[in-house]
Amino acid sequence: MESHALLSGSSSHRWLHCTPSAKLEEKLPESASEYAEEGSLAHEIAELRLRKYCIEPMGARTFNARIKKFKGNELFQEEMLKLYALGAYTEYSFLYPIDTVKMTIVQPRLDSI
Repeated sequence: MESHALLSGSSSHRWLHCTPSAKLEEKLPESASEYAEEGSLAHEIAELRLRKYCIEPMGARTFNARIKKFKGNELFQEEMLKLYALGAYTEYSFLYPIDTVKMTIVQPRLDSI
């Protein structure tokens, strides 16, 4: 697994209030949790969708086979097919003329949209 992002969404509650905490946390060992694994799986699914629609067009058969592997993971949930709009914009805006970004924040554990 890759190392965790310096300014990750999952730790934003800390670094938004204490900016230096992000650099300080780099010195601590990463710990795995079910939530971290779930987040990694969601990111992998988002990356596959980005690749399909933006980077390397693939046929439905190839895409469905790859998604099927993700669905076999016990942590898979249907709401994982969503993207982090700002991250996608930052990553791909130099390649595509993106004029508008629409984003909906879904927090299923908080029953909040």
